[in-house]
Amino acid sequence: MKKIIFALALGILITAAIGAYAQNTQNDIAHSLVRLHIVANSDSAEDQAVKLQVRDAVIAAMGDKLESAKTPQEAQDIINDNLEFIESIADEVLKHNDFDYTATAMVGNFSFPTKKYANITLPPGNYDALRIVLGGGGGQNWWCVMFPPLCFTDQASGKVSDEDMTMLKNSMSADSYELITNTDNGEMPVQFKFKLLELWDEVVHW
Repeated sequence: MKKIIFALALGILITAAIGAYAQNTQNDIAHSLVRLHIVANSDSAEDQAVKLQVRDAVIAAMGDKLESAKTPQEAQDIINDNLEFIESIADEVLKHNDFDYTATAMVGNFSFPTKKYANITLPPGNYDALRIVLGGGGGQNWWCVMFPPLCFTDQASGKVSDEDMTMLKNSMSADSYELITNTDNGEMPVQFKFKLLELWDEVVHW
């Protein structure tokens, strides 16, 4: 009986430790970024195509405005100050393509799946983001990172510049940075630690 109680207690302690590590690490990474999330009206070819046009227009319009941002909070403040402007940019694209629905822009904390870029991989979890919903918002998503400005780099490669990587490195813990860049410098393999975050995210959602 004592062995059973000990095993149960040990299991609870291990689960709590994994949960604390996963939550703290995901929070550290999430608070170092501001993401962009665009939701199409539907999965029709036309709605998906105009979603990408809205993406391009918003990225082009916000690029210069976000250049001065040095922290995630500064980036959020700039985005918040330009929500109406962002909606007008999206609506202009929709109107130009003869769509009868409009866009809604908001800043909030939203759930994201694992996303891999050329030189970073972001774990699943909740991130602060600019969300643009087109029409009824019933279609597939598109997302990227507005701060550091991954959206404004080469979209074909998705590669983050050295300057932006330095900004990322300075905004989070060394462990978190090693995790998203897959730099295996710690005692525990990075791939294993990343899997812990993915599994914990599934447990939380379950």
